[in-house]
Amino acid sequence: MDQYNRQKQFSNHLKLLSIANYQDPYSKWSGAKDRYPSTAAKLHVLDTIAFCMATGAKGDVVASAFSVNSKGQKVILLAKNTDPKGPALDDGPTLIRLMQNSPNHSMLDILPFIATRGAKHVQDHLQKFFCLMEEHRKQLEKKIQSYEAEPVVVFDSSGELVALLNSEFPEIDQEFLLMLGGSSRKGPQSTLKVILREIVKTCGETPLRFDTTMDSQKKFRFLVNAATALGSSKFFHRIMEKEGASITGGKKWEKLWRNLNKMRQYVRISDASSYLQKNGPFIVEWVTEAELGNAANSEFKKIPLDNVWITIKSIGLGSNKQELDPQNAISHLRDMNRYWDENIMSPSIATTTLHAELRLIVYLSQRSLRAQSSHALPSIQNIRDQHPIGCSKRSCLVCTWTMEEINKLTHITYLTAGSHTGVYATSAVIGPIMGIDPSGNCGQSVFKRILDTSQQVGERLYKPFVKDSASNKGHKHKNSEDFTSGSDPDGEGGPDKSARKYDFESHVRQRQ
Repeated sequence: MDQYNRQKQFSNHLKLLSIANYQDPYSKWSGAKDRYPSTAAKLHVLDTIAFCMATGAKGDVVASAFSVNSKGQKVILLAKNTDPKGPALDDGPTLIRLMQNSPNHSMLDILPFIATRGAKHVQDHLQKFFCLMEEHRKQLEKKIQSYEAEPVVVFDSSGELVALLNSEFPEIDQEFLLMLGGSSRKGPQSTLKVILREIVKTCGETPLRFDTTMDSQKKFRFLVNAATALGSSKFFHRIMEKEGASITGGKKWEKLWRNLNKMRQYVRISDASSYLQKNGPFIVEWVTEAELGNAANSEFKKIPLDNVWITIKSIGLGSNKQELDPQNAISHLRDMNRYWDENIMSPSIATTTLHAELRLIVYLSQRSLRAQSSHALPSIQNIRDQHPIGCSKRSCLVCTWTMEEINKLTHITYLTAGSHTGVYATSAVIGPIMGIDPSGNCGQSVFKRILDTSQQVGERLYKPFVKDSASNKGHKHKNSEDFTSGSDPDGEGGPDKSARKYDFESHVRQRQ
């Protein structure tokens, strides 16, 4: 099969998986437990850089990585799903310059940059966040009323409130919390409730319009601090322990938790600025498609995709030559995808591209191999190097599987924050990678895995439909929050966490 028809077949099966709302149950939403501490610190910075550069436009994804160029200069490599052009080429250098020159590592020094280029990205987050807070506000206020924080041991009663706040809000500045407490002269537990009510009130007030004005940006910073306080509090931790595993309300609380984490991402701007100033200076280099060789398969851009019924019928013919009952198949699809619509089955055009994180990995792996050519590698390597890749969105399933294949061929483990485990029909099959995969085995392996997965999902459509049947178990329904930035705080939460305990202590440690 030639490369064009292979990409077309690949995209047709990805389209079926996307319509079926497929998410791989074995891929990791978060890879936090697999990282070395130094890797985690770098990844947080890289995720923040990529996140700050996101515009919110469809398909606009940014990836970032640390490197050193031939002159010995420290470099931040950047890539997008499509090569940046014109003014967009200056975005990376501008952001890094602002972060490296911020005198107090202040979020306010970076927000004007974000407001100019990515206001839509922020506004989308705000709109979802306020809607969810409105939905949960009365329940939160009711839970605050009956909440009793864990007692703290102090030798001086005058320090009891400070100790209680340190215990309740391990990440939050005391001055901010005491300001929310106002002139309350009640006992520590009562003052804590006043603060929690003010936090909920701040998070649930009239939606903020984020723009280039200083007033808007100061209000946004205040909101981010309040959302961070709520999301990191033991109060919310207790809610997630109790409600997060419930069948009826768990998904709603999980959705709020994910959106709180979106808001909390902006807090890391200060950390990123501090890191760059301490470890810099850094220059910025863009990685473009021209530097990837045949790996990008750049000659195939617009692929006409079939009506999905053709793909489904080919699966049936290829297995047991079963007859397809369209209405039965539709019942399955409606159960898999709450947004299912007959129109999404129609023929379409896929503009295929090698995703941003894979562009950086291909570039780095090729350059790493050239650098090693004159140096003998140790005969035994007990510890593999980790090379973090920041991303403004969690990696898709194709990127995740491709990274796994590349990692088998190198002495380096490339990794991102995690995967949303869903797919896009626009994902390109990676081609041969100079030096490490000249035969294109990585792409062939991922191609086969996607077709095998599509086969399994397609065969399900031929079985008689019974709602909540055993055949439907293991199929994960994805939400818009599952595709959020890689810079989300790295709990072991994420989509379909309802059966797992919310690990608050681990979450706090990873933030430190």
